[in-house]
Amino acid sequence: MHSRLIPYTVPQLEQNTPFIILRDILRGDIKNGDSVKRLETFFAEYVGTKYAISFASARAALFYTYRFFFKCGQKIILPSYTCIPAIDSGRWEGLIPHFLDIDLNSYNPKFDERVRDVADIGAISLSYLYGLIGELNPFIEYATKAGIPIIEDAAIALGGTYQGKKVGSIGDAAVFSLQESKIITAWRGGIVTTNNKELYTFLMAIREKQCFLPSPKLVFNLSFSFKRKLFSWPHIYGLTMYPLKKLMTTKKLAPFLGQIMNFNPLESIDGRSPTLMPTTDQSRLSNIQASVALESMKHVNIITRKRRNLARMLSEELDGKAIFPEEHDGAKHAYGRFPIRIPGENKFKLYSYFLRRGIETSVNYPYICPETTFMTKYNFNAKNYPNASIASQETILLPFHTALGEEDINIIADAVRQYPKKRMTRCSRK
Repeated sequence: MHSRLIPYTVPQLEQNTPFIILRDILRGDIKNGDSVKRLETFFAEYVGTKYAISFASARAALFYTYRFFFKCGQKIILPSYTCIPAIDSGRWEGLIPHFLDIDLNSYNPKFDERVRDVADIGAISLSYLYGLIGELNPFIEYATKAGIPIIEDAAIALGGTYQGKKVGSIGDAAVFSLQESKIITAWRGGIVTTNNKELYTFLMAIREKQCFLPSPKLVFNLSFSFKRKLFSWPHIYGLTMYPLKKLMTTKKLAPFLGQIMNFNPLESIDGRSPTLMPTTDQSRLSNIQASVALESMKHVNIITRKRRNLARMLSEELDGKAIFPEEHDGAKHAYGRFPIRIPGENKFKLYSYFLRRGIETSVNYPYICPETTFMTKYNFNAKNYPNASIASQETILLPFHTALGEEDINIIADAVRQYPKKRMTRCSRK
């Protein structure tokens, strides 16, 4: 155990979160209330769309959005390096993936001219992985000419912009996540934004048939999220939450805890996921969850500015010492995460190195999607995704959240700078 450990992520919960939870419990507004509608209205206004609608998870929100746009057996354009839930949603709907390699600076899919020859494309899924915004124009131009819808996988990109437009208002629909580690959280949840009235009506009809999770489960998980926030101070995190987190990722406990907390703690590491959408994903976002997220949404501009400022500080400190995301003309990253690479260095070795220095990092994701369990039947060739393969081997995520202070930034930067010089000489920008 560590006496001082900087946590990789801390839930974005406001100081009055316990009072919000208690207020909704006392009012009997755990499930029903006006907070869901208020959150959806706020979200749509912030992103710049006519409509927003919430679901129990971003994975479910993406699944239902695909159901509207696709016919079973159509192809979907996907990045070869992204999180498994983004792939699940299309797989569960019977879509055939067509993977693209990624750009190593933005981790977004890189446009491939050969896409023009792919038949029966139902939609293009743009993935703003780590809250980074890539070059979108080639996709937009192609989709417009071909009459193909664009779906933005904006799970962790709230606040990002491209050519003056906020992420979530660029394509035909977008999906954001309210999962515990995202920019705004409600413990779990997903929100679809769109200007398409037919899509909104379609999604509303699905949502109206859904039920809520049991109240004890909702209150327990929200309370646990706040405990993670409360114990995030580095001097107590290493003695409390970190050991618990390690237990959660053991093979014996992970399935049990997954039932309680509605997710697979090993999913981002081993690339395995449910064969079908879990029933818990088919529930509704509750009033109490929306109340918690809404409180953070009131401060969304402050939150996004702080994240960009933290990214600027890290970039200045790490310049020449590691490869990290840079913004290109017309794009502003949301910085949901801060990935770095040291060329030639394995991410698991880096994870151990940072941990010895009192810094918790993450290795998401040590795989490429074409090689995951459910994709092997398509016989994809990993040689077609060289950048994605490099990312899966080298990319490590530094601690990045609004609880970080200047001292934490200095400790993280020092650890990168002091990585053995004989290895650092291989670090160059691409």
